[in-house]
Amino acid sequence: MKSASTYAITYITTNLITPILLGNDWINSNHVYLFGDQKQLTIPDQHGQLISIPYVKPAFINYPALLVHQITIPPYSQTLVDITCPVDDANNFIFEPYERYIPRLIFIPHTLLNINKHQAKVLLINAQDQQQILSKNTRIGTISRETTYSVFTTTEYSTTTNSLLNKNFQRSRRSYKNFKNRDILNKKDNSNSTQLNVICELCNEYFLSGNDLQKHLRAKCYSDQIRKHILESTKHMENKKQRLAIQDILWRNKILFDPTPSIINIPSQSAIRTGDHPPIYSKQYSASYKDQDMKFQETQKLLERGQIEESTSPWSSPIVLVKKKDKTMRFCIDYRRLNAITIKDAYPLPRIDEIFDQLSDALYYTKFDFKSGYFQVPLSKEDRPKTAFSTRDNHYQLTVLPQGITNGPARFQRVINHILGPTRWKYTLAYIDDVIIYSKTFQEHLLHVNEICTILKNARFRLNPEKCEIARTQTDYLGHNVKNGEIRPSSHNINGLLNTKLPQTADEACKFVKAAKYYRKFISKFSRKLLNHFGNLFQLQEPNKRKDKKL
Repeated sequence: MKSASTYAITYITTNLITPILLGNDWINSNHVYLFGDQKQLTIPDQHGQLISIPYVKPAFINYPALLVHQITIPPYSQTLVDITCPVDDANNFIFEPYERYIPRLIFIPHTLLNINKHQAKVLLINAQDQQQILSKNTRIGTISRETTYSVFTTTEYSTTTNSLLNKNFQRSRRSYKNFKNRDILNKKDNSNSTQLNVICELCNEYFLSGNDLQKHLRAKCYSDQIRKHILESTKHMENKKQRLAIQDILWRNKILFDPTPSIINIPSQSAIRTGDHPPIYSKQYSASYKDQDMKFQETQKLLERGQIEESTSPWSSPIVLVKKKDKTMRFCIDYRRLNAITIKDAYPLPRIDEIFDQLSDALYYTKFDFKSGYFQVPLSKEDRPKTAFSTRDNHYQLTVLPQGITNGPARFQRVINHILGPTRWKYTLAYIDDVIIYSKTFQEHLLHVNEICTILKNARFRLNPEKCEIARTQTDYLGHNVKNGEIRPSSHNINGLLNTKLPQTADEACKFVKAAKYYRKFISKFSRKLLNHFGNLFQLQEPNKRKDKKL
């Protein structure tokens, strides 16, 4: 059996994860070559002949421990929670908490677990004066089997081998003094001896630690677009410590700002119940060559994203191009005839006045807007044929929740309510695809934003960063400005009323009053002020008096 003998100066320590660690200095001095793809290494023997040694699969294996359910832990309390892991049935597995994903002042003791059908129980302790929420599938620890190491003989001892080892040992003792006093961090002499442990999977550059890798990713390899969104959304924060804290949460959930379209991981949704009604077919509207070209380009984009598919459906609704404020055109489908025969979904939308009652006690707000929110919700295969539409040379149907269907808002509200779960009406609210997180203190807000970001990330949602606002002390939400507990109409919503000319006829005055009465709760003595200006409008009119008579 071929063998090779080497020597190394080592330090003795406790709690090492393996019997011995050999670094780059030993690898370089002994001309060792590692072949990861072949799972072996080569080392020359005393005669210069290469010896191949296969890798040994480590006996120590650990597994992630994930929460089975979303949990809420009251202040200053402890609770047993269910965890799940890849192990089926086993006893005496070691559990160690995974502090990276556990909020501050949440404690989980080390323990031995008996696992039954992939599940076990661990104790969580909340040492804070406020409740804590951990979402489903949060990794709270790792489990591992305590292993015993087996010793295998890899070399045959002989007089020659022992003699060589003794000579090497004596040489190592003589050189130890020089080795101990050497500056091991000297870059010139030890440029190849520093152990590089972490690799960037984007550029294959190595780093000393995970922190160094994160700094590199944020500065270089993360998308410039994502980096810009995170920095732009937090530049308003003057307190550097607070700004860095909220940025850290956004970096850890950066996938939310990924521009790549995504479908959330929920069961396909049914939103178009038409009973036994026969299919409805509508002819396509005539369009110019330019509009036809735009229809083709838009359908190709939707096809590439997997949001539509080719169809043989007997249903068909016409395409409509709607001009937006910036003069560009929006690709829409006219589902009015389909909506007329659809059974309406009675799922409730939140009352706006109740939403603002909740926001009135908060001081910090974060607002999230979904990027094409409907198109992130998968549509059931039974409903897809009903969404069909045609271009001049093909027939398609949607695979996601269509915009413009009558049950779209109710269905999306149902989805987002289910995903946000018990956090709603406590520190987060959603009105269809507009989500707001509200908190009384900044420390609370950090916890709340982190929780909601984690929930949305796990659901695979994508946000529209241009319309998101992070950790603001005032924000516009649902047409109102919210600041320090005060709710006011947004200025851009009432500009039309403010710039209206004074009504000159009864008909004009009536239209103005109908438009203004929505804001009556924001105006003291609203009715009296209207009477002062339009009092004669409310007087009994003679039958022959015209509505357009001058006031």
